[in-house]
Amino acid sequence: MLSQVMSELFVQTPKQEYSLIAHGLGGLISKRALQMQEDAGHAHRIQKFISIFVSWSGHKGAAAGAEYSPVVAPVWEDLAPKSRFLSSLSEYTLPPQIDYTLFFSHGGSRRLSADSNDGAVSLDSQLDPGMQDRANQLIGVSQDHAGILRDQRTLTALDNLLDGVRRA
Repeated sequence: MLSQVMSELFVQTPKQEYSLIAHGLGGLISKRALQMQEDAGHAHRIQKFISIFVSWSGHKGAAAGAEYSPVVAPVWEDLAPKSRFLSSLSEYTLPPQIDYTLFFSHGGSRRLSADSNDGAVSLDSQLDPGMQDRANQLIGVSQDHAGILRDQRTLTALDNLLDGVRRA
């Protein structure tokens, strides 16, 4: 659906460039939409991609849910580490013209997991090597998964990242 909306937007505004900002699972959806837009020849319309606390390498809890639950939500299978969906997504490299910024955090609770995390996503998954290597900028914030969205450091960084876009 996101790719369809982007396509419609591109048709309605043929000279406009865009920035894509995604949090959590939205980052995986956004990367897939970017892949679909590149296949359609429209990825050049995206100037910036900003991901915030995205589980690039999957989530161990999703794998456990897919394995042990009597009723399995399809999203659990997709979010399980090394799933077909995540493997396919990791094979796709963002186009070089997209300025990519990766936000990550280790400021979450360790009650559910001993791994460093943001309360929902492990630090290892947020810092997937392929996504780190592609990032133009890494920004670490000591917040939990939802707290980052109201954190002043995050808001200032986003404002600075988008300042040039608004002026163009």
